[in-house]
Amino acid sequence: QPGIAMNIRTLPCGTCYVCGAAGEALYDGLRDRLFGAPGEWNFKRCTNHGCGILWLDPMPVLEDIELAYRTYFTHQTPELSVHIGAKLRPRIMNFVKSGYLSRKYGYLNGPSTPFQNWAGFCMYLDPLRHADLDASVIYLHQRSRGRLLDVGCGNGETLRTMRDLGWKVEGLDPDPLAVQRAQALGLPIQRGSLADCSYSPNRFDAITMVHVIEHLHDPLFELQQAYRLLKKGGLLVMITPNVASLGHRLFRRDWIHLDPPRHLHIFACRPLAALTERAGLRVGKLFTTVRWAPYAFAHSMLIRWRGVSSINVAPPRLLYALARSMAFIEWAMLTPQPLLGEEIVLVAQKDC
Repeated sequence: QPGIAMNIRTLPCGTCYVCGAAGEALYDGLRDRLFGAPGEWNFKRCTNHGCGILWLDPMPVLEDIELAYRTYFTHQTPELSVHIGAKLRPRIMNFVKSGYLSRKYGYLNGPSTPFQNWAGFCMYLDPLRHADLDASVIYLHQRSRGRLLDVGCGNGETLRTMRDLGWKVEGLDPDPLAVQRAQALGLPIQRGSLADCSYSPNRFDAITMVHVIEHLHDPLFELQQAYRLLKKGGLLVMITPNVASLGHRLFRRDWIHLDPPRHLHIFACRPLAALTERAGLRVGKLFTTVRWAPYAFAHSMLIRWRGVSSINVAPPRLLYALARSMAFIEWAMLTPQPLLGEEIVLVAQKDC
């Protein structure tokens, strides 16, 4: 019988979703320290050392999970989503960004100049900034009139970027308020998931899931649906928190990416790749990145010191400077330990 965690009903979940191994208690009595969802939550860790994922036990039932998203950040319009430094010399930053995206991914916003190409090359000197730019196009190279589906598109900020770069975009999100925000921008968004969408098979050149798979009750089923909707040669790109990251090792139960009760499964690289291949897709790229690491470190420190944080509010400047320094350390450690980054990036292809 379902239990209850202050209005969010739960069911026990004692074994690993990926490999079926038993779980061991890792963290208990956690509260939602970002958006104030009710209840106390426990994480288990897979005892199979080749897997090692984390999951909530007990886990919210599917019918009640929307209660955890009542004040979620995707309710914002894109104009309110403030990136630290985004308003600092915006014309210069846009110029440099265009040079970088043109050089690395083939996106052209008008004719490029030698100086712009040089400026784009200079972006490689800041690993945190260029990791952010790579993620802004979801690691996808330019494809003229390519058809893109963003699963978990939220308020449509990423879709708007990709549309402006020439993709034919569509989006899915289960959050009705986020969908309403995105539709107000003229974006073609459906409410729901891959399981209940009306898309025809072999429709998309690319499907993206940015911080989505960790929210899913049945990730394998969603990956199988992605396989069905991709054209032959189509790409699936996933970005998700990395349970083996430096941030998790440092902050443990205060790590922002635990995010109970919304994050149901938190993956490591190997089990995520295994799940993707089980869905029929061939994993082409699998790596970790320091993208968003300064924010993760800053907000994890706030959670440790204050007990709460809010990703809708920029952290204090001195704290962010410290967090950014820590992120550079993490980046330097990726050479000897390439799976230590805050986020996993997986790019898979449908071969047949």
